Amino acid sequence: MRNGIGIILELIVGCLLGFFGVLVSVFSDGAFAERLITVLVVLVLYGCLSALFGFLLPKYSWKSGLIIAAPGTIMLFFYMLNNSYPFFNPFYVIYILVILGLSLLGAALGSTIKIR
Repeated sequence: MRNGIGIILELIVGCLLGFFGVLVSVFSDGAFAERLITVLVVLVLYGCLSALFGFLLPKYSWKSGLIIAAPGTIMLFFYMLNNSYPFFNPFYVIYILVILGLSLLGAALGSTIKIR
């Protein structure tokens, strides 16, 4: 029961972070420095939250990172496909890969700390 609630909570946190973090960082108008700071804050949140869930549910370490990262990366992927005409922005692909990498790394680190 505890694991099911944890996975649902991870999915909710992932959806909220994807919508209010990733899409806002890509959608918003502003200077490059402002967007860069927003992206860095979102990436730190992904790493910290996935480490927290990896610590709380060490049995599902890499799955926790994937569950948290999936909504944001899917939203960004569809945004990238929708707005890629006439030019393709490679920074979105890098952003997706960094989100996935940090989430998986954070969850693995959190579960390693819990196990030890």
